[in-house]
Amino acid sequence: MRRLALIPLLVTAACSDATADQETPKVEVASALQPGQWEISREVTRLVATDKGKPALDQEVGSHTTFSHCLTAADAEKPDATLFAGIEGETCEYKNFYMSRGRINVSIACTPPDLGGQVMRTIDGKFTADSIEASASADTYFGAYGDVSIAAKLIGRRIGECAPDQNA
Repeated sequence: MRRLALIPLLVTAACSDATADQETPKVEVASALQPGQWEISREVTRLVATDKGKPALDQEVGSHTTFSHCLTAADAEKPDATLFAGIEGETCEYKNFYMSRGRINVSIACTPPDLGGQVMRTIDGKFTADSIEASASADTYFGAYGDVSIAAKLIGRRIGECAPDQNA
């Protein structure tokens, strides 16, 4: 008799598991960014002077920067490091690179023009084929200027095809 009482519970549990599987949408995890024109916006969330010099970078907490980058098909799996920098004329190279299954974590060393030092950046977040959402940090190392430590929120989205005459 007790066994018969358990049957409705087992049937209910089996049905609820099947229903849960049917309602959960399958999300495809991206392995690379989609080539095209990307718009990246960055909002500074923290800025701390790390020495007593006048900061070389002119940024404030709450400031927004938006820049555009053409991502080529050849760079889709490992974008040029300047995709994450956004400073005109800056030369950047990866120190560490991980971008797989929707997760991104990169470290970049950049040399800004006319400042005689480096900016070390770390980007940590997630991506889909047409979007990036990450936290970003940057620490400056300039001999003749004031150094800062910056934290920012980074949001990127693919906005269309690259202009025919635009280089990455």
